[in-house]
This record gives sequence, structure tokens and C-alpha cells, in this order.
Amino acid sequence: MRWGLLGPGGIAEKAFVPAVRGAGHALEAVGSRDPDRARAFAAAHDARAAGSYDDVLANERVEAVYIALPNDLHAEWATKARAAGRHVLCEKPLTHDVESTRALAEAATDGRPLLMEAAMAYFHPRMQALLEAVQDGRIGAVVAVDAAFTYPMRKPANYRERLEHGGGALLDVGYYGVAASRWVTGQEPFAAVGFTRRGPTGVDVLTSAALAFPSGVQAQVRAGFEGTVHQWLSVLGTQGVLATPHAYNPGEDIDAVLLLDGAPIGTWRADPYAAMLRAFEQAVEGGAQALPPSDAVGSAEALELVRSSLVDAPPAAGDR
Repeated sequence: MRWGLLGPGGIAEKAFVPAVRGAGHALEAVGSRDPDRARAFAAAHDARAAGSYDDVLANERVEAVYIALPNDLHAEWATKARAAGRHVLCEKPLTHDVESTRALAEAATDGRPLLMEAAMAYFHPRMQALLEAVQDGRIGAVVAVDAAFTYPMRKPANYRERLEHGGGALLDVGYYGVAASRWVTGQEPFAAVGFTRRGPTGVDVLTSAALAFPSGVQAQVRAGFEGTVHQWLSVLGTQGVLATPHAYNPGEDIDAVLLLDGAPIGTWRADPYAAMLRAFEQAVEGGAQALPPSDAVGSAEALELVRSSLVDAPPAAGDR
């Protein structure tokens, strides 16, 4: 598959480009608001063409585009890319608000061109093994889900620190815990309560929330731009507990272990981005779409449920 890239930033450099190679695909064109940046990125990664976002969409050799732009630009360029006949894989969250996500999903109900949210964590074989273990009843009935993803954000100019660009810890890394709780339960939450602490720019820098599901399952989700790097997902059942450290973006150099009652039952090394690109290609070729646009809507609605429930908490003691 020949890809066009909109947004040659950190995710594109560290995750998307290696995944393109790993999946046996090709990076055809790179688009940026800064032509020099696009050309430099294209030269560094052997792309044939570089230019503006529009130039990428007009390139007839481009079959699909990967959108790695700030959250507030996702809806605009996903719409334009599909109108140009290009399949779209868009960084999570699909958009920065639930209304835009619903509109994009509704426009893509015919499945052509394909639209998919880039929820790479879903495609890691360890996540698939966890979901299969739950479905097979290895821990009995699910009682609760606990999820956390935090890291220290030290880039004040990053769009994730700006409200106007759809920034904040909840949308950036809280997405993973919210989405995972939906995948584990196979349900959508109907209620949420939570607390948040906001940073100097107004975005949430630490958010903790509880979600309730129709089956009675409860989920605890924590997202933060504060504290050390921490990733965790555990599923409590009536007969056991499944747990996964480094739960959401383990690379090929990491032994991604799945624990049952604290004991390893499997370990995997894989690039979840490359697995996602292969699954995307299969869907383009007519296979089943593992994560249809409706899944992005479910995550957007759950995130909005959390966001609408949040109560502002005081700053940390060291910030007073």
C-alpha cells in the first residue's frame, strides 16, 4: 500500500514510518504546512514526493493517508482526504469532540473510502490475547477494569498542551483506558464521575474517572501528563485477574507479558502500528474492518461522558 502522510511530527517519525516498512508498504508523499519540513522528512525517509496537505491528496499514487495532525484538524483533513478518494487512517482520537466524530462516522457508513481510527493498542497480539482470555471465561465474569497511562509532558509548545487544539491528558492518553474498558466489556458506559487537575494552559494534566457499564462492570481510568511513565491495564473477574504492564504501546523491543493471577501466561514482541497497517490493508482489500468508525464513536461518547462529569481538583502541593 502506498501512503501519504499529513503531519511529519514525532508520532510519524517514531511509529508510523517504521510501521510502514514493517508492513511492507511504502511512504509515497509527505505533507506539511512548512514545505521545507515536508521535503526534509521525505528525503530522510525515502518518500517520492513532498508538499502541502493538498498536494498529498492530489497525488494519484497515494492510496491511503495517515493523519498525524493536531486533534482539532482531524475532522477537516479526514473529510478532504475521503472526498479525494483516499482511504484514511487517523490518529486517535478520531476527532476532538463527539459531534465531529459522529459526523465523520456517518459519512463513512458505506465503507468506501475506508475510515479508521488509529487505535494501535487494539492490534497488539498481547491485547488480542487478553480480550480472547476474557471472552473464553478464563477469569469468570468480569467485575472491574483498572487502566492507567501517565507520562511527564515537558513540551509547553506541544499541541497537547493547548485547549484550542484538543489537548489534554484525557484525550491523549486517557483514550486508551476508556477504549480498553469498552473492548473488554463489549459495552458502552452509561455513567461516569471524575476529578481533574488543570495545568497553566488550561488543559487537564491529571484526570481520574470511574465509569459504569450496563452489566455492572466498573472501570477506573487515570490519565496524566504528570508523574513518571506508567502504563497499566488489569481486568478483575470472579475467578481470576488478567494484567498487562506497559499496556498500550509496547514496541518490538519489549517483551509484552500477559499475567493471570500474577503469573505470566504469554509474552509477545510486536509492533502494534505495523499490525494495524496490515489490518487496514486487509480491510481496504475487502476484509472485515476490525475497528469500524462506530468504535471511534463509542470511544468519543465515553470520553465526553467522562469530560462532562469532571470536577476540578486543587493543584498539587508542590504547585501551590
